[in-house]
Amino acid sequence: MIIKLILLLFIAFAVFRLFKRYSEKAIVLRWLILWLLFWVASGVVVAAPELTTRVAALVGVGRGADLALYVAVFALYYLLFRVMVKLERMEKDISKIVEELAIRGGKNEK
Repeated sequence: MIIKLILLLFIAFAVFRLFKRYSEKAIVLRWLILWLLFWVASGVVVAAPELTTRVAALVGVGRGADLALYVAVFALYYLLFRVMVKLERMEKDISKIVEELAIRGGKNEK
């Protein structure tokens, strides 16, 4: 029971920080909604773990914990893929900027 309380307090803290970051314009609305959905779903899973067992049975997975692990692993792989694509794009953009600066002779234009 104590672990549920600790996890729910952490989730509440994460949601608070999420809204703070949004109010500071550090994240956009799309990410606010995505992370808010994640934290709300996490809270539901922590508060009512029997729901994951029911959902797992519906999709053919033995236990709710297994389903949660599968979803988490696939979500992490997807996010890792997105980060890699973004890094590749940034590297190309930086290379293009460096090339432009080299062509201009590295002179600052003011």
